[in-house]
Amino acid sequence: MTGKFFATVPDPFTDAERAAFARRVRSALPRRPAVWRPVLALAAMALIAVGVVFVAMDRTPEPAAPAPVSVENPMLLAGAGPLTAAPITFPAPPVSPVPPAPVDIPFSIAKTDHRIMLTWEAAQGTRYIVQKCLLSANGRVCRTQAVVTGDRFEDPARDEAPLVLYTVEALRT
Repeated sequence: MTGKFFATVPDPFTDAERAAFARRVRSALPRRPAVWRPVLALAAMALIAVGVVFVAMDRTPEPAAPAPVSVENPMLLAGAGPLTAAPITFPAPPVSPVPPAPVDIPFSIAKTDHRIMLTWEAAQGTRYIVQKCLLSANGRVCRTQAVVTGDRFEDPARDEAPLVLYTVEALRT
């Protein structure tokens, strides 16, 4: 199919003829009054009426305060004197235990057979906290690896590991 689908046709009317036609159509249309004028007038009257009610409510006189009433103390009417009370002792609240303060311990570190071994001089009955800290661009992130009662700690090591720092702290009781 070869050919044009749309063809341009010259406009048969001039601008003056088109404007005269529009004026004739508008003059033939019925004129109606603006609907919004009575609606606005009704809304204004309603607002004024509501305002008058609120102003009237605000100007209402307050009720008179009741006259004060005096009442005698019933304990004094019966001829009784002041009551004496024995002192009451209350138990003290329980004291929470103070957590032991950590103390940094010097240690030696060695890598053998894909394991990292930390050793230190241990005291009798002392617990040690071993922390592993990873260093990255975001900063230092530390995690508790173990709580040890002896003098050594072993951690598996990867060949391609990031920079790692270890700390050993003793818990004094």
